[in-house]
Amino acid sequence: MTSEQEEVSILTLQVTFPDPELPPLSLTVSPEESVQEIRNYIRDAFVQERCITSFTLNLNGQPIDGFESLAEIEGLESGATIELTNAPYNEHEARLHVIRVRELAGFSNNSHAAVGQDAGMTAFNRTEGIDKTPKDYMQEVVETKAQKEAKAKLKAEQKKAKAAAKAEALAKNEEVSEDEESEPEDDTPMKQSTQVLEENSPMHGFKLEESKSLQELFPDRQNLPAPALLSLHLSHWNPPTQAQQLNGELLYLQCATLEGESYQIVAHTNGFYVANSTLGSFDPSPKPLMVKTKAKKQNGGKKGGKKTETEISYVPITTENMHHSLYDLLVSLSDKFAKKIASNYAELNAAGMLSVVPPTNCFLANPWLTKPAGFRRPDMARNQELLSLKNLEGQDDTREWSEDLQSLKELPRETINDRVVRERHLNKTYFDFTEAAVAGAVQVVHGEIQPINPSEPEASHIFLHKGIFYSVGADGSGTYAEIGGDEAARVASAKDLQAVQQLVQFDFPEIASLCTTVVDYQGKRIVCQSPVPGIFRQPENAPPQVKYGSVEGAEEIASEQEFGDAFKPIAAAFRLKTHTVKDANKEHSLHLASDCKGLAGTDGRKYLLDLYRLAPVDIAFLDANPSYPHQLALLRFEAVEAYFRHQVRAEIKKQSLDEDETPKFEVEPFYLNPDAFVLPAPKEDEDAVRAASEFVSNTIIPEHVEAVIAGFGTTPIDGQQLTQSLHGKGIPMRHLASVIAAAKKSDTSKAQFLAELCEQEIAVRSAKHLLRNEMAKKGANPKYVVAHVMNLLLGSTSKVFDTPAGLLAVSDSVNLSVDEAKAAVAAIAKTRFGYDLDTSIFAKRPVQLLRELSGKLGLQFLQKEYEFGAEPFAVADVVNILPVFKTTTFRSKLVEEALEAARNSVNTDKDVALQLLRESIPLAEQVYGSVNPELTKVYNTASYLAYEMDEALLAADLGRRACIMSERCSGIDSVDAILNYLNLSLFEHAIGNYVGALHMIKHAVSVWVTVCGTHLHPDIITSLSNAITMLTTLKRWNESRQWLEKTIVITESVANEKAQAPLRFQLAQTMCHEQQYKEATDELRRALKLFNAHYGEDDQNTKDCAVWLKSLTQAAVSIQRQKLWEQEQGRLARQAPKPTATHQKEAPKKASKKTKGKGKGKDDKGEKLVAELKKKKAGKR
Repeated sequence: MTSEQEEVSILTLQVTFPDPELPPLSLTVSPEESVQEIRNYIRDAFVQERCITSFTLNLNGQPIDGFESLAEIEGLESGATIELTNAPYNEHEARLHVIRVRELAGFSNNSHAAVGQDAGMTAFNRTEGIDKTPKDYMQEVVETKAQKEAKAKLKAEQKKAKAAAKAEALAKNEEVSEDEESEPEDDTPMKQSTQVLEENSPMHGFKLEESKSLQELFPDRQNLPAPALLSLHLSHWNPPTQAQQLNGELLYLQCATLEGESYQIVAHTNGFYVANSTLGSFDPSPKPLMVKTKAKKQNGGKKGGKKTETEISYVPITTENMHHSLYDLLVSLSDKFAKKIASNYAELNAAGMLSVVPPTNCFLANPWLTKPAGFRRPDMARNQELLSLKNLEGQDDTREWSEDLQSLKELPRETINDRVVRERHLNKTYFDFTEAAVAGAVQVVHGEIQPINPSEPEASHIFLHKGIFYSVGADGSGTYAEIGGDEAARVASAKDLQAVQQLVQFDFPEIASLCTTVVDYQGKRIVCQSPVPGIFRQPENAPPQVKYGSVEGAEEIASEQEFGDAFKPIAAAFRLKTHTVKDANKEHSLHLASDCKGLAGTDGRKYLLDLYRLAPVDIAFLDANPSYPHQLALLRFEAVEAYFRHQVRAEIKKQSLDEDETPKFEVEPFYLNPDAFVLPAPKEDEDAVRAASEFVSNTIIPEHVEAVIAGFGTTPIDGQQLTQSLHGKGIPMRHLASVIAAAKKSDTSKAQFLAELCEQEIAVRSAKHLLRNEMAKKGANPKYVVAHVMNLLLGSTSKVFDTPAGLLAVSDSVNLSVDEAKAAVAAIAKTRFGYDLDTSIFAKRPVQLLRELSGKLGLQFLQKEYEFGAEPFAVADVVNILPVFKTTTFRSKLVEEALEAARNSVNTDKDVALQLLRESIPLAEQVYGSVNPELTKVYNTASYLAYEMDEALLAADLGRRACIMSERCSGIDSVDAILNYLNLSLFEHAIGNYVGALHMIKHAVSVWVTVCGTHLHPDIITSLSNAITMLTTLKRWNESRQWLEKTIVITESVANEKAQAPLRFQLAQTMCHEQQYKEATDELRRALKLFNAHYGEDDQNTKDCAVWLKSLTQAAVSIQRQKLWEQEQGRLARQAPKPTATHQKEAPKKASKKTKGKGKGKDDKGEKLVAELKKKKAGKR
């Protein structure tokens, strides 16, 4: 890249405003950014000052609004001035502006059915020893070559001047302070390497063997500041008549200020003004309200000079001087409005804005324990749908979701700006569908939406609401009667969703898939999909829409060539074999399973439906478990891919190819027939499917367990991480019994913990099926059922709660005793997992089982200490039952590519890697919004890369973001949050914040122990070792030694001798600091023995330990010799004659003339002893 190209890699622009009180805004942007991104930045940057929402941007008097990139705008150069002018409002813009002002004032609305109590809470602000308002190190722009050279030149000159000053000071024999000698890093605070603890460390008094109490697991509710207005909502005079709309009136608002004044406000095309309307009379004309204005008056000062002061003048408000922004109007009406907003923002900034900013593209995590409901502020706008973003964006009954989605998929993707725009809108559309689908599914369960086929059985009901097609996850039509009925129908919906999610990530341009969400709520499953265009409006004589796959079961199959060609890439991606299927008339060549349907939409696109069998049957499992509830036990996509790669590697090995040779063979013979064991298929196809099925049990599971035991794989912490790790390897959860069997072949601590966690997951999933079935019974009250069944499983009482009049009694729906309930759970475990479950696990691990069950069923319980045993739960303890859903999500490939490029450049070009890293974060935030679980992964990955590049401050900043984001999106006690806190402790240690790092470790480990229970996780040793290192850095030798001894005891209890070696080595070093050399030598001998046994003699750790032992042994010999010499000198001194009492009391006499010159008061006996010693010494010689 030339210097000229580098100079134009960034643009410096200046934006001016019509309000003279607003200074010009300087922007440093990339030419690839769009005008819309500039508009969004201006909206966000000035939301607190003016709330600017409706405006146009002009360059040289011409508007430049649009989605084009800055590079495409003619005449736009670096240094250009862009003029912002106010634009007239329409109804959409006016409503959006009111919503923004409401948000600015402090009003919030979280009334969605999926938003539980205390959703998105975080404990990060409550942790100690860490900066709650970290600096933003992501705002650095890409520097040109000239800027880099100038910065380097300035740094060299400063260094040269500092060296000269130091030499001059030394020449004058002046002292040079340490601050002058040290060279501070650019724009970074000095590392706190001299951090000293005056009191006890954060780890002092922490008891590892005690889990965190439930009352302390989640922090107290963080209440948002009170709004800056008493109320702001739509007036009851809405909507304007047609005649009033012609006058420019858009909306009527009612506002009450903190001073207690009430106003009727008109939203006009030109702005906002106060009307003459009252609660009882309507008059939208401007009210001559008197307001304060500032004017300058010149007065003579004391010394005859001029002095400027402010006076109060009053002018009537008219349509000519109305305020373009509602914010400005409210400031003029209320003195407390702007002050309260500033106070609220200061309070939120002190707490950390990222912990309170509302999400736009995701749902926040709902804690399974929650405090009692607090004070709720009244707000009339909660039930006013006109102020809902759903209506703003056209999400009404006529929205065509499939059309919207496919139109976005067809957007251009040539440039980076094109891809950002496309991916951002796709992500938003998928979330909008999920949001509407979950809310509609809850309404379906509550009976608030009428089915379009009310005369058919309830299991066959279908619904159409707000452009979304809803169906019950049951076999109402008998389609799955032969393969499991309702159980098979329920599983089919989940399999279909998994396939759709895979298609979303493959992003095939010619294939149109449907938005899909599966919602489980109060024991019922609702499937939500966007309808195929035209499916409900087909003419009478129109040709059938099904062009591929089964039309009427196996009786009629379609296989149009055009659709087959379009579906062939999908078959290759899923490793599915082209095969022949015969219907009643002829044979058809299909690329996908016969159940998959290709439909021709009225929009001319090819839609793919019923994808639940895009993988072969897990025939080996079904043969081994004939009592399994359904026959839709399929291989996971990951297992099919693993088996395919295994076969290809075997073929390459068979051909004995050199490294430079390219293998020459077709891969399609290694694909699998999805209809094998479903329809008649060739024997070789069935044998291949059976081999793939056995590959899971015989190869994938043992290898995965061995990898976990050896430390090459992650030892999961809870059931969710266990599920993710097994699914990532292609292991379905129905194989948990096989995982347990493989783990029990080893006696290591990791194998034991894995087996116990798998058994816990079997218990949780079996109990989930029992609770789901009981809640789904007709007439059952879910809240009472949950409390009663939880008492049966986690307590020891069959007592039935008293139900209010009119509600079905719990005993009518849950007719079980304690023993019967646990026996039912054991029976489910045997049927579904082939495992003999010991139900005593409910008494051994009640907290862990309650936590896991709550997450799988959407339960929220009152946060308190439960006494498990007799009757732990009351009906009032069940606070909420929320919908649990799985949905299609969109992950940005652009962000993944940017992070991958940064990762690949870390070891080759650090500057390029850092530049890519800094650019990938804004890209991710543009696509996903400010709060999203995908951002947690991005921050986590980016923090590691920054840490590897020695950018510790940047790593710490990103690590803090990852902690907050993981807590808000996954939960305070989630595994993601635990691991992010542990990672942050390393980053805080790297910048010298050792105390803060210890606080991070303490918090993470305390939550970790609560999640795992008293059975300590094997990998917790690593975290404790890091804490010990930090204590050593702080020179807390005593505490460091105590934790080392505790950690060694843990390693002994889990039989992990390999981990003992470095711990004992570190313990010996700590003992040396306490001058306990003998004990240190003993520990070094033990450590060296372990190093030789588990690391080998050539390992550097072994060599270091040997050097330490040798040096310490030599030092000990020297010390021992010194002690022996001192003892000998003491013995000789004791043998010398002691002076008598007279000699001690009397003063020395004056020497006589006879003795003068022979010595001063020498004792004859002492002289004889010295002579004898000399004689002995001479004789020895």
